[in-house]
Amino acid sequence: MAASAEEAQAARAEIGRAREALQRLTAELHVRVGERDEARKDLQAARSERERLAEELLAAHADVDAAAQSRNALEEIHKALAEARARMSGIR
Repeated sequence: MAASAEEAQAARAEIGRAREALQRLTAELHVRVGERDEARKDLQAARSERERLAEELLAAHADVDAAAQSRNALEEIHKALAEARARMSGIR
């Protein structure tokens, strides 16, 4: 009977250690899940920022293209004015 009581006590002690280990693992899992969720949130924020910056870059490229077209048109106007002035000075 003493051996059986010792075995039962040893089994209870092992169960207690297993419960403690399970509680530690559960707590660690909760921490890691929180870290994962935070990392996902940060990743989503970074993706949103990347998309916003990509849109701004596209808009900036469009502005550059429009400015280049405006400059070309202005240069054509200046050229036409210069030619008109040259013709006018020849008429006088």
